Amino acid sequence: MYSALAGFVEVGESVEQCLRREVREEAGIEIKNIRWFGSQSWPFPDSLMIGFIADYADGEILPKINEIEDLRWFKKK
Repeated sequence: MYSALAGFVEVGESVEQCLRREVREEAGIEIKNIRWFGSQSWPFPDSLMIGFIADYADGEILPKINEIEDLRWFKKK
């Protein structure tokens, strides 16, 4: 089973900045054209899950050791 990347927004950081940083840190790629997808509550107190869609901009997909087991590109059906 695969899931979206997840992370936490740092103090003073926008959710778009967080998304760029988390994807760069965990997957090794740069993204662009970020679009909001949806939101839902998170099972931890005072937390919210926010989903985005973004386009690939640059870099080579490479999982961060000890955090991500596998990364893949998937085609839309």
